[in-house]
Amino acid sequence: MNKYMQVFIFEVKKILPSLLIWIASIFVLHLFFMAFFPTFSKEAATLDRILAFYPPELLKAFGLGEASSLADLLGYYGFVFPFVQLCLGVQSAYYGFHLLSVEEREMTADFLLSKPVSRKNIWLSKVTTGYFSMLTTAFFTCLGGLIALKFFSSGQSYDTHLFVRAYLWIPVFQTSFFSFGLFISCLLSKIRSVLGYTMGIVFATYVLNAFRSIIGSQHIALLSPFYHLDFTYLVRNNQFNLSLILPASFVSFILLYGSYRLFLMRNMRTL
Repeated sequence: MNKYMQVFIFEVKKILPSLLIWIASIFVLHLFFMAFFPTFSKEAATLDRILAFYPPELLKAFGLGEASSLADLLGYYGFVFPFVQLCLGVQSAYYGFHLLSVEEREMTADFLLSKPVSRKNIWLSKVTTGYFSMLTTAFFTCLGGLIALKFFSSGQSYDTHLFVRAYLWIPVFQTSFFSFGLFISCLLSKIRSVLGYTMGIVFATYVLNAFRSIIGSQHIALLSPFYHLDFTYLVRNNQFNLSLILPASFVSFILLYGSYRLFLMRNMRTL
C-alpha cells in the first residue's frame, strides 16, 4: 500500500465518527421537517390566510416568496432545503478549516512530516478525505430526502428527477465552503478556533442571501453559495442558474489550487 493510501485511510478512520453523526443528524432533520407537511397540506387555505399577514420580505427570506406555497410538496421543500444546506455548509467548511490545520493545532506536524510521504501526498490525501466525507453525506442526504418525501407526501406527486438533480449540484455548494476553508487555513499562521471560523463564514453567507431576498438585489448575494443553488429557482426554471454556478466553481478551483501551493511552501509549526 502506497503512502498516499495509508494517510487517506488513517484520515478517514479519524473522521468517520463525525461523518456518521452528520448523516444521521441530517436524516433526522429531514424527517422532522417533512413530518409537518401532511398537516400543512390539509390546512392549505388556512395556512395561506395566515401567511398573508406576514411581510412579503420576511417570506422571501425563508424561501416562501414568488408564489411558493407550504401546501405544495416541492414548495414546502424549498423552505426545508436551506436548512439542509446550512448543515452541509457547516460540515464542508469545518472539514476545510480542520483537515490541514489540525496537525499544527495538535502539535503533530513534526510526526507526520517525518514520515516518508511528500507534502503533495499529504495535501491530496486530506483533500480526498474531505471529498469522500462530503460526497458520502450528500448521497445519504439525498436518499434521506427521498425517503422523507415518500413517507410524508400526503399523496402529492412530485418530480423525483428534479429533486435528485438538486443534489447532483450539491458538491459545487460543498466545494465552495470546503475550498475557502482550506485556503484560509493555509493562509493564516494558525487557526485557533475551527468552529468559530466555520460558523462565521457559513452564517454570514446565509444571512447575505436572506438579505438579498428582502431587498430584491441580486448583486449583494453573489458571494453566497446559498444564492447559487436556490431550490425555488430550480423548481420554477427546471434548472439551476449556471451563470452563477460556473463562476463559483472556477473560484473554488482557484482556492483549491491556492491552498495546495501555500501548503507546499508553508512553514509548519511543530513542538
